[in-house]
Amino acid sequence: MENSFIPKAIETVSAAIKADNSGDFPLALSLYKQSLDYFMHGLKYEKNDARRATVLQRVDGYMKRAEELKQHIEEKNNHDESSSKSGGKSGTTASKSKEVRK
Repeated sequence: MENSFIPKAIETVSAAIKADNSGDFPLALSLYKQSLDYFMHGLKYEKNDARRATVLQRVDGYMKRAEELKQHIEEKNNHDESSSKSGGKSGTTASKSKEVRK
């Protein structure tokens, strides 16, 4: 049985990295989550121990980046809400983007 989850995960995480690097953080977060689901399903069927270890290492990095993005988005949303309640315009926040490599 061919494990099609890993190639799909790689395709999805590549799109996540592209969105992340272009500053589309909500899309990047969604794609990182989707790719993590594919990776986890793929790991269930992966028999090669070396490949499993490599995938797990990559998954750890993608999971950390997804958590950073989630926090960044929540902080931005909280800042925007408090700015709109006070009647002020929300300012732009510096990008917390860091390049994540495959």
